[in-house]
Amino acid sequence: GLVPGNYLVEMRDLNEPDCKKALGTITITKPLPITATLTPTHVSCFAGNDGKITISDAKNGSGIFQYRINGGTWGSGLEFSNLPAGTYTIDMRDFVAPDCIETLPVVTITEPNQLTAAVVSTNISCFGSKDGTIIIQNSSGGSGSFEYSIDGATWATKTSYTNLGPGTYYVLIRDSKASKCVVSLSTEIITEPLQLAATLSQTNISCYGAKDGSITISDPKN
Repeated sequence: GLVPGNYLVEMRDLNEPDCKKALGTITITKPLPITATLTPTHVSCFAGNDGKITISDAKNGSGIFQYRINGGTWGSGLEFSNLPAGTYTIDMRDFVAPDCIETLPVVTITEPNQLTAAVVSTNISCFGSKDGTIIIQNSSGGSGSFEYSIDGATWATKTSYTNLGPGTYYVLIRDSKASKCVVSLSTEIITEPLQLAATLSQTNISCYGAKDGSITISDPKN
């Protein structure tokens, strides 16, 4: 095959090789390489699959292109979606000249670190006191900005929950910049002691002026 360049084309008589004629100069050109811009959208949550790669500014060749990801099936779509974190190779080809294939720069899609935190709870000190606590510590992962919930409905940035009554609390953390990124940290059961109780009995004074009355406490419990 010919490489790009200028070529002088001549013809001659096979029987009289000195009889020749210049037919003209032909210039062989080559098209510019096909190319496109790839833009990644990174995964929003740890272990998620909402990453994508968008193709734009495709040019040269015939102007009609197809693409494939990691050696898969060719298609004309300009977006590869539902991608987990990883490294991806995008090839493009000229639809009119399908043997003209270019491998575009490798794209890496990242994901944030997993959301995590430590939870410490304190049970109620006395029956009816409602002084239980849940403290959330050492939060990390995601964007670094967090919100918390102990009931799955109300979210806040505070990490200390006080004046809690007895019950079961579901401690959750989420990325405040990606609110669908939610991780269950723990289930905390806040308990309270049983109510103090005892049996009282009395003995009345036997005679006027005497001091022989008494109160007896028995069967103390809890």
